Amino acid sequence: PWKSDNFGGRREIIAERGTTTIGIVNDIDNGVGLANARLIAACPLLYSYVQSRAKGGCKHAQEIIASIGND
Repeated sequence: PWKSDNFGGRREIIAERGTTTIGIVNDIDNGVGLANARLIAACPLLYSYVQSRAKGGCKHAQEIIASIGND
């Protein structure tokens, strides 16, 4: 659901709809920034999955949704 692009030294993780999800601007890339960006970009899909499991009666998924809150 995302792609990675390099824009003059700035790596960006771009969501499926074409909007930049996160920009990584540090010169030293040990993979952590990219891994974090991928996780952030996947959050809407992950949330939808957990939410569907919760609606289906999965108690663990319901606990996860409740712990996230909706403020």
